[in-house]
Amino acid sequence: MQSITLNAKTRNLILALFTMGAFMGSLDTGIIGPVLPSIEMAYNLTTRQSSWIFTLFIISFMIGSPIMAKFSDFYGRKKIFILDVILFAIGSSLIAFSPQY
Repeated sequence: MQSITLNAKTRNLILALFTMGAFMGSLDTGIIGPVLPSIEMAYNLTTRQSSWIFTLFIISFMIGSPIMAKFSDFYGRKKIFILDVILFAIGSSLIAFSPQY
């Protein structure tokens, strides 16, 4: 196996991109935490019941990520990225127009 030598600037750029990816992933999983008390209050849930919300979010994220990656291999990354942004906008719109309790 042939080894590839990277200069310091390229190596630091790759490290920064991986770090940014990890940071974005941790932000994504941190979305549910601040809203759990509001969800518990609105639906009269116990803490034990509301923990399933976080669990289902993480499971759907873990299942959806490789599926979307495979779709991007088939249909192209740009098309799937645009689809993801549209799905995010639809979801955000549904949340914005949902009734307040």
